[in-house]
Amino acid sequence: MNPGNAQSASHDAEALIEIGRRVHEAGLVPASAGNLSARTTGGVWVTGRRARLGELTTADLYFVHDDGRVEGTGQAGPTSEIHLHRAVHAVRDTRFVVHTHSKAAVAASLLCDELPNVHYAAAMIGDSIPVVDYQPFGSEELAVAVGQALGAERHGAVLRHHGAVSIGDSLTQAVDRAILLDWLAELSYLALASGATRRLSREEMTHAAERMRIQTYSTEE
Repeated sequence: MNPGNAQSASHDAEALIEIGRRVHEAGLVPASAGNLSARTTGGVWVTGRRARLGELTTADLYFVHDDGRVEGTGQAGPTSEIHLHRAVHAVRDTRFVVHTHSKAAVAASLLCDELPNVHYAAAMIGDSIPVVDYQPFGSEELAVAVGQALGAERHGAVLRHHGAVSIGDSLTQAVDRAILLDWLAELSYLALASGATRRLSREEMTHAAERMRIQTYSTEE
């Protein structure tokens, strides 16, 4: 396998294994749900089909070249969401993509088209957190929709009847954003289900984002 060099490949594998362990411990990926990717020279590393993220080994990882060729030692093949991962990496110059099956995200997705601004920490994800309309899992339609939802600046999105996607430029940032997005989805669900109507305004969210930028209070490392 030649996805750059042996040292880089080992680092990518270790990072994905650690991300998988952390998001599993956070309760974001039941059983064999969810998938991960890491962008590197010439393609992306992705987790395999039905891989249990909390128990990943190097045999569960595949390298998908930019031309579509697949390399790996396992038998399962790349995740069914390979289109989603490649689409996000094409839209955004980001290192990691984390796709979870967060139950909070699924629940919130049934009640809104965009997560309500109930906490200023949502500014760490973007100017808004969209809910992507349902598309079949593994489809190119879903991949395109997620890429469009993230756009040039958002770091996460909720997928209706499905879960959530977040991105990060480091291992810690990728995990932190996945966990934060799940927490924000839970807050949103609780607020919407209770009928609470108070929201932070766009101006207040913009101000919060600026304060975070100045004080480096963000998921940046």
